[in-house]
Amino acid sequence: MNVPASKKVPVFIQSPFKKDFEESVAFLTRLAGASEISFEKDYNPEECVSIVTDSASVFIPLFELLDIEKEKERLAGEKKKVLLEIDRIEKKLSNEMFVSKAPAKVVEAEREKLKGYQATLENIEETVKTLTKN
Repeated sequence: MNVPASKKVPVFIQSPFKKDFEESVAFLTRLAGASEISFEKDYNPEECVSIVTDSASVFIPLFELLDIEKEKERLAGEKKKVLLEIDRIEKKLSNEMFVSKAPAKVVEAEREKLKGYQATLENIEETVKTLTKN
């Protein structure tokens, strides 16, 4: 995601140790690069990135961080590149000459690359679905 480092958004914290966190709000705000730290529940967890630890749950509103349409465009470009790589590797692996003459390590490396690109494609598609829902 192309989020400018200067972009500041609110951060919401839920914790049984609220008092301890409240004493460190200035430090946490600066550390998180947040516009504010809040302990109220005026956010939608489905629209937030969450970080969960044993002492707190932290929620950062995702849709305040980025331009949804620009992110969809960026992901479409990434998807196009990944699909080209998948196609290239699949063609290579379906070529009997390549598979029979190349060292086993090279063939296996291509299969691993293919798996990696397929996983990347799934992640991109899942992210696009999430962005489209909101």
